[in-house]
Amino acid sequence: MKKILMGVATLATLALSLTACGADPNAADAPEAVADGDSSEILIGGSLNLDGEQSAYDALILEGIEVAVAETNEDGGVLGQQVKWENLNGASDTTTIANNTETLIERGAQAIIAPADFDYGSPAARAAQDAGLVGISPGATSPSYGSDILGDKQFTIGYWNTAMGAAAAEWAYNEEDFRNAYVVTYDGLDYTESLSRYFIESWENAGGNIVAEDIYSGGGDFSAQLQRLRGVADEVDVIYISVYNPDLAQFIREIRASGIDTMILGGDGYDGPELSESLGEEYGNNIYYVTHAFLSEDASPNIPTFIDTFTEETGAEPLSILEALGYDTATALFQAMEAAGTTDGEALAQQMTDMEFDLLSGNLTWASAEDGHEPQKETAIVYLEEGQPVFDKWFKPEWTPDP
Repeated sequence: MKKILMGVATLATLALSLTACGADPNAADAPEAVADGDSSEILIGGSLNLDGEQSAYDALILEGIEVAVAETNEDGGVLGQQVKWENLNGASDTTTIANNTETLIERGAQAIIAPADFDYGSPAARAAQDAGLVGISPGATSPSYGSDILGDKQFTIGYWNTAMGAAAAEWAYNEEDFRNAYVVTYDGLDYTESLSRYFIESWENAGGNIVAEDIYSGGGDFSAQLQRLRGVADEVDVIYISVYNPDLAQFIREIRASGIDTMILGGDGYDGPELSESLGEEYGNNIYYVTHAFLSEDASPNIPTFIDTFTEETGAEPLSILEALGYDTATALFQAMEAAGTTDGEALAQQMTDMEFDLLSGNLTWASAEDGHEPQKETAIVYLEEGQPVFDKWFKPEWTPDP
């Protein structure tokens, strides 16, 4: 295992098969499909959050999207047209996100990139579905973020929490020989609640024991949780924490400052520079998380090229895999448009389920609409060593719970 630079990738290659499909009589009328020569540009709309609690994730994702758009336009665009990317700040407010998406659709958007979370992304997805457009999130991981709930034209790049929770549980149980877990869950978001639920279900399926479950309701006060953790710390092999930053970093600092050095485990909310920078060398050790990729050649041979491309376009290296997820999202969308020969929502959605994508975040296929458009891919195991992220391995659980 090696410490590696954090960066992002080259335009991904693809393996595809073209499948004709019929129109859905129940679908809403979509904007007129773009074909070669029909327009000077293809508008892709987004309402990513540049303020509020989701901005730590969406702001970095936005940079990756912008790099993919710039690179694609330099290579001739999509379907013979240049791509125009327009993002209206969602400000971590669901009503604003919904209104922004409606505005972008009125301006002629041919597809929508939604925020990287079910609670914040679903208003954009629903607006896109109502308009007959494909919508795609760079990182929503709730099983609710699929065709069953949001409609047959909605997708997410991020694998579901079923896989994320199962990967953490199976890896810790089988490869670390842990048996006793303590779980803390923030009860304010679908993401955090479902991630803990699927971890617990997978942990118990493997044979593990949950020593205690605790709830955190926000506000930055972890004194009650810390007191309960101290009471069972000697019985616990691993502490599973499903909490968002910046509260996550604060809680981990308090755990470590109290003298508890037990492994801390979590999901992709640990990814990005905020946690590692906050914990630093003193507190950033023995912390593992399951995420979507890692920006090193060990994780993907395309990463060094992406780092160069990103740096050339922005003047700085990418900070995390979040930029890579943004890049992958735009890349997959553009590849599917080219393969389908159109931006029509019905044909494009079908094409996305017929293709295999080789992305920075791994090999990706989507299940059919009947199976929820579940993303099918491996997970990356990453850990912090003196505050620096280190790639451990790719891992795919043998068993995952039902959504």
